[in-house]
Amino acid sequence: MGTGEIPTVKKLSRVASFRLKQERERHGWTQNQVAENVGTTQTNVSRWETGETVPGPYYRQKLGQLFGKTLEELGFVLEVEGESSEQDEQAIATFNPQMQNIWNIPYRRNPFFTGREELLDQLHHILTKNKFAALTQAQAISGLGGIGKTQIAVEYAYRYSESYSAFLWIAASSRGTLIADFMALADLLRLPERDEQNQDAVISAVKRWLATHKNWLLIIDNVDDPKAVFDILPMQTRGKVLLTTRLQALGPLAQSIEVEKMAMREGLLFLLRRTKVLLPDAALDELTDEEQIQAAKIVTVLDGLPLALDHAGAYIEETQCGFVGYLDLYRTRRKELLQKRRTSLLLSDHPESVATTWSLSFQKVEKESTVAADLLHLFAFLYPDAIPEEVITEGAGALDPILSKLANNPVGINNALGTLLRYSLIRRHSEAKLLSIHRLVQVVVRDGMQEDLQRTWAERTIRAIARAFPKVELKTWDQCRRLLPHALISLEYIDEYVLAFPEAVHLFNKTAMYLVIHAQYTQAQLLLQKALDICQQILASTHPDTAITLNDLGTLYLIQGNYQQSEPLLLNALTIREQVLGSEHPETATSLDNLGALYSVLGKYKLAEEFYQRAFKIRQYAFEPNHPDIALSLKHLAELHTIQGEYEKAKGLYLQALAIQEQVLGLNHPDVAKTLNDLALVFRRKGDYQSAERPYLQALAIQEQVLGLNHPDVAKTLNDLAQLYRAQGEYVKAEPLYQSALSIRKNFFGPNHPYVAQSHYSLARLYLSQGKYPLAEEYCQEAWCIQEQQLGANHPDIADTLSTLAKIYQVQENFNEAELLYKRALTIRESTTGSDHPHVAFIISSLGEVFQAQGKYQEADPLIRRSLAIRIKSLGEQHPYIAYCLSNLAENYYLQKDYVQAGRYFKEALAIREQVLGFAHPQTASAYHNLAKLSFAQGQYKEAESLFQKTLEIREQSLGPEHPDVATNLEHYANLMRTMKREDMARKFETRAQVIRAKYAKPTS
Repeated sequence: MGTGEIPTVKKLSRVASFRLKQERERHGWTQNQVAENVGTTQTNVSRWETGETVPGPYYRQKLGQLFGKTLEELGFVLEVEGESSEQDEQAIATFNPQMQNIWNIPYRRNPFFTGREELLDQLHHILTKNKFAALTQAQAISGLGGIGKTQIAVEYAYRYSESYSAFLWIAASSRGTLIADFMALADLLRLPERDEQNQDAVISAVKRWLATHKNWLLIIDNVDDPKAVFDILPMQTRGKVLLTTRLQALGPLAQSIEVEKMAMREGLLFLLRRTKVLLPDAALDELTDEEQIQAAKIVTVLDGLPLALDHAGAYIEETQCGFVGYLDLYRTRRKELLQKRRTSLLLSDHPESVATTWSLSFQKVEKESTVAADLLHLFAFLYPDAIPEEVITEGAGALDPILSKLANNPVGINNALGTLLRYSLIRRHSEAKLLSIHRLVQVVVRDGMQEDLQRTWAERTIRAIARAFPKVELKTWDQCRRLLPHALISLEYIDEYVLAFPEAVHLFNKTAMYLVIHAQYTQAQLLLQKALDICQQILASTHPDTAITLNDLGTLYLIQGNYQQSEPLLLNALTIREQVLGSEHPETATSLDNLGALYSVLGKYKLAEEFYQRAFKIRQYAFEPNHPDIALSLKHLAELHTIQGEYEKAKGLYLQALAIQEQVLGLNHPDVAKTLNDLALVFRRKGDYQSAERPYLQALAIQEQVLGLNHPDVAKTLNDLAQLYRAQGEYVKAEPLYQSALSIRKNFFGPNHPYVAQSHYSLARLYLSQGKYPLAEEYCQEAWCIQEQQLGANHPDIADTLSTLAKIYQVQENFNEAELLYKRALTIRESTTGSDHPHVAFIISSLGEVFQAQGKYQEADPLIRRSLAIRIKSLGEQHPYIAYCLSNLAENYYLQKDYVQAGRYFKEALAIREQVLGFAHPQTASAYHNLAKLSFAQGQYKEAESLFQKTLEIREQSLGPEHPDVATNLEHYANLMRTMKREDMARKFETRAQVIRAKYAKPTS
């Protein structure tokens, strides 16, 4: 029909599309700029300008605002219904690319084309930057089959149809097809030689046309033979040549841009549009979260491959099975779906299945290189995104005879990889020495094997990873990290193919050790449990490998706080090692050392020391005096002495361990930093805060230099340093360190890891010290929530958190809630670590304080005495914690006005603190303060004044003049002065105390 017969709607579309393009060009804007200004995509703007779609009412208003035009002026409302201007009609007649240009693009524009904006912009920039310069080299877009190269070329042609006077398309899947299509251009171009029988004459005529005409674009699709293309192109042209190819190496023929798989958002939009769940102009947020989640799962399993997504979308549209239905089918009938061809009669641009698309490449690889074909089989079973080349170089000896020859043959490796790269089946990242492969290539390769062959390659892959996985130590951490995802995927193959062999045990043990070092306990536990299963299947019950796995799993349970599960495994490992390796073997010492750590945590300190000493003696006999394992024994013995309050002994042992480590491992080794950290704790416990700060800062400097600013060890040292500042009342210095530790742990482990809970717990204690009770409660509750979720409801760490939460309620006089929490914490502690553990003593002592505060002195007394008995039994009579219990007992008598008994126990507590902690320790000051209170109550004012003054001097010196304990001291001192009629001194002390209290006061809202 003629122009006058075009329906009004169609005419409206054509007029509006012309005027939109006209306005955009008048402003000098790109389609991308227009898209950004009105909040849509460049693809939509392109389709509006070509008349394929019409903007909806919302976008019409936005376009009018952008261009400063009315809807009538933009052609969205015709001036006279059914009519348009003659000027519009003439312009429209020249606008259709197929009418204006020489055009033989064989495909319709894809209505579902999505994304690829940066690539199309880059391509257009390259092809048009020297528009009329002679071309000596073509431009190519390359990539894996099915990655969308042809569709990008088609979209480019339609999108930039106004940029060229001729669009020429030839297929190059074979040399014959290439020649035939090239000769067909003679007809399209109406060349006089088009009817020549001589093939060479026709080809020469087309080449002459290309050499003498300008502003054309020749698209050569699916190039498999670069030499054939090179031969038919003229030496120089005035037009542009665009190739699509799966080949990566094109030599002098072309520069190449590699096409990546679709990112999640691109893939999601494409799939939703392809299934017609989402209209082209619609936004993602128009769908429910569930629809987006299910569609995203399909994008993930198909790994963003456009061809696979297109086929999936077509299948979902045709069968109406929905996203969930497709996912269920993919899980059970994956091979059939990937082999299914597109059956639509309307769309013939890519009817081949995903599997068929790659089959020719696979055949060519097998024909060219059996080594490359075997490498492809290996890669099909590795983690796809980052395959370290050391799996080939160091693991090749564990593979088949063909690949084993690659172990020391870099040329052979390069040749084999080159074959796979040629067909874009893999990618190589040379600087990082990493390879990658598309997940669906892996799937198709595996699905093409018989089950026995799959099993063989799965086992070979695990053996290769095991051989490449190094001994776990600081200098090999990077290699362990590179191999980690491959070791983890091996776990799946053990179950899938029912495999069991010693190399798998070795791999899982080493991988678990690396994971434990980096606090990835859940994954480590899965690996060790599987390793133990394999040991029990294929090894004797007394095999040394079984002992290694038992020991490592028992140690992991110890770290996790699963003490009841830990002990039998550690004892079993010790029995095997003593029986098979002998009682003096270093591995026997390792078992003894780990059992010592378990009994130390359980509060069985005598038993712990016995095991530690046995391990130490074996190591002294087996190793040189400066061996790192000797240092480890010294360090563990020092930890035990620290717990028992034997600080001088602990300090001496730590210094010995530190000397060995610095000599053997170097001054900047992470183990040196850990020992410095532990040494700092000794100084902190002694109240020597200035001496404590230095090793903390040294440890932190080492860790930040060697491990980086965001490592978990750095977080631990920051947390410990913050505890030092909290003890000194330096809350302003402590808080940012606690927060930094929390941030590192969240970033490293995620928000729900036990170490994150530990940081929440530490901050809760800080805010409790500052009197910020709502904030303290919030952090404590958060720690409790994470711990219950990750550790279970009865983990001992939860008992500590509950105790702190109880203390928060206690200081706010919410005694009922505090009592309930202390009792729950007590139940957890007694069930996990026994009723005589020192932590049990702390809980029942705190519970006694709750009764004390309520005037229930008779109920408090037996709790305090039980706490004292537990601590004497486990720690001895001279530990600082004994002084704490004695002080509590004295306070109970003091509150009942039994000053004789109160004085007796206050003095006993003072004697212990003076002897163990020294005269200048803050806890010693607290003992003086208690005696000052007692003297004041008994009317012994001179004695009270002397003791208050002594207390004040110690606290100002050790804690600083603005610590809250100093304020407490001044308040009591002021009361004494007022009683002694020394009002000026009383007011002076009160004023100073008020200034300190104001510093820590909660801000008013």
